Amino acid sequence: MGVERETTQLLVVDDDDAMRRLLRRQLDGEGHALADCADLAGAHRLLRERRFDLVLLDLHLGGESGLALLEKPGLELPPAIILSGAGDDDAIRRAYELGAVDFLQKPVSGVVLKYRVLHALNVRRMVRELERSRTRLAHAQRLARVGSFEIDLASDTVELSDEARRIWGLPEGSQQTSVEALAQIVSAPERDAWSDWLLRAATGHPVDPAEHRLVRFDQTERVVRMQVERRSEAGSANLLGVAHDVTDRRRAEDELAYQARHDELTGLGNRQQFLEGLGRAISAAKESRRSVAVFFLDLDRFKDVNESLGHAAGDHLLVTVAARLRERLRSGDVLARPARDGETAPPIARHGGDEFLLLVEGLVDARDAEKIARRLLDALEQPFLIGGREVYVTSSIGIAAWPDDDAQPEHLLRCAEAAMYHAKQQGRARFAFFSPGMNRSAEQRIELEARLHHALERNELEVWYQPRVRLADGHVIGMEALLRWRHPELGLVSPGVFIPVAEKTGLILRLGRFVLREACTQTRRWHGQGFAGLKIAVNLSAEQFRDDELAASVVQILADTWLPAPCLELELTETILMRDIERTSRVLKEIKSHGVQVAVDDFGIGYSSLNYLRSFPIDSLKIDRAFVRDLTTNAHDAAITAAIVAMAHSLHLGVVAEGVEEEAQAEFLRRERCDEVQGFLFGRPAPPAEITRLLEAQLVHPLAPAAPVAPAASTP
Repeated sequence: MGVERETTQLLVVDDDDAMRRLLRRQLDGEGHALADCADLAGAHRLLRERRFDLVLLDLHLGGESGLALLEKPGLELPPAIILSGAGDDDAIRRAYELGAVDFLQKPVSGVVLKYRVLHALNVRRMVRELERSRTRLAHAQRLARVGSFEIDLASDTVELSDEARRIWGLPEGSQQTSVEALAQIVSAPERDAWSDWLLRAATGHPVDPAEHRLVRFDQTERVVRMQVERRSEAGSANLLGVAHDVTDRRRAEDELAYQARHDELTGLGNRQQFLEGLGRAISAAKESRRSVAVFFLDLDRFKDVNESLGHAAGDHLLVTVAARLRERLRSGDVLARPARDGETAPPIARHGGDEFLLLVEGLVDARDAEKIARRLLDALEQPFLIGGREVYVTSSIGIAAWPDDDAQPEHLLRCAEAAMYHAKQQGRARFAFFSPGMNRSAEQRIELEARLHHALERNELEVWYQPRVRLADGHVIGMEALLRWRHPELGLVSPGVFIPVAEKTGLILRLGRFVLREACTQTRRWHGQGFAGLKIAVNLSAEQFRDDELAASVVQILADTWLPAPCLELELTETILMRDIERTSRVLKEIKSHGVQVAVDDFGIGYSSLNYLRSFPIDSLKIDRAFVRDLTTNAHDAAITAAIVAMAHSLHLGVVAEGVEEEAQAEFLRRERCDEVQGFLFGRPAPPAEITRLLEAQLVHPLAPAAPVAPAASTP
């Protein structure tokens, strides 16, 4: 299949009719489309109406000169071949000056004409392609922000591409300049290095690409990566170079580097940056023979703020704590050195969550560290204003020092963390110095975490049940599901030990789903054994309640276990309920729409506002054991308990009292018409088999007080 030739458009301007016909015959069949005219007026008209690739122009048009067409301002004229019957050197010279590409003397040979036209058209095509290439190159350079330049080493003049001119910030039309002029745009601290770099390249030495900062005439700054190469030819030498504007890339890289070493929320350095600074501090301390201390701060009860006021408030608190610590550093209240030149942050960092790190150099003895710890505790004891509320938090601080505790930054940090945990265990709002025995405790926590990860897979977790008794007749009408961990080596691990680990590591979600499914399955099994209507209460953690799939998960488990929805009661604390009122209301309504019951656990120790009792779809309240424990000896607790029962009944809510251990407590609650009780007086938490025996015994006699299920020795 042949390729169709492109038809070229030719214009013949000649006042001789015979010559125009001759030219037509000579060019006929060569793939040209010809138009002709006899004068300048006709040529002007045709050039305005059509686009031509070549003009064959008679030098003498009657009383007019063909050169007038070439001189016409504003006329877009294609390349022209001049035709003339007589030689006129001055006119021909003038024609070439005006852009003519060739000259033919009449009469014109057909063969010569054919090849001269073909040559002119080829040149025209090459020029067009060259212009297109230049345009594409300029466009590509502009997109890539890469400009090219050439330095004439003999004259020190520089030819710049359009993009190179823009990169250097030179005005339009400044394609040529000098090396000295460009040097003035290079930032002053880097100017000598740039000149030396060019000189090495000019003298034939290979040079690597280099980056330099330009300060342009409009005072904007750009980072430019340049590469040059010497080229010699025909006795002259030039430097050919490219300039790549990498400002945006460098900013992005700097931002990524900053983010990798800083905490996004507080702007403090992060753990990585702190460790690097700690390593430098230890190296310097080896020469000065002074101590370096690491203070590991953990906010006490920060989780309560997060759950009660929401994550936004928690974030605000962390930012405010960071600002207060910074302020103490600046004011000198803390005996910390100022930041060294070149450091991007003071010697304080956020370790993660609600943990902060402080680096102090130049300590003389432990008394200095103790002073700093006390000042930090004092600083954080002052109230924080969060969302218009005064919030109080305290801190537990662990202290480790070089050279007493360890020489490796990572190890020293772990020592300080171990000391912090020890301080927290002593009652919070305290500080503790590291001692070797603390490392063993830290190792035990890590080991416990690893074992807990495998507990589900190895079937080490169990769900035990504590009876809930109806006071009116002593019947067991429900159970509370409680998670237990029976480790093959450690024995029965206390929930007070492993639940905080599960919450910290995120395992609490898996554990919560396990308890819910296991409890529903067991309750349905009891129903099948004849204990119809038995209810099961399951505690929800804050993490579970935040799960958007909670309602769907509950419904699915009920469907899988065939447990009637009214037999399941989900227990939530007041702090969980109040964390996000709008979302809480939406989630509870969705859960209630399926028939599931909702109870408020540990009622009475949370919020003073009770409006939520009317706003949320709640079925019952569980009085916290703190009020039940002393209600027979403390009139204040007795009054609160009686008030809770009365208030709940007025709102048509059920009431369950927790922690009932004495008959006198049960009798008080019976008089106040409390609906249900649970506690050691009626039964301790026990495995399913023991609870089954209890239920079977109840078929003969209601559960009598003081006849509890035998407790396991290590059960809390």
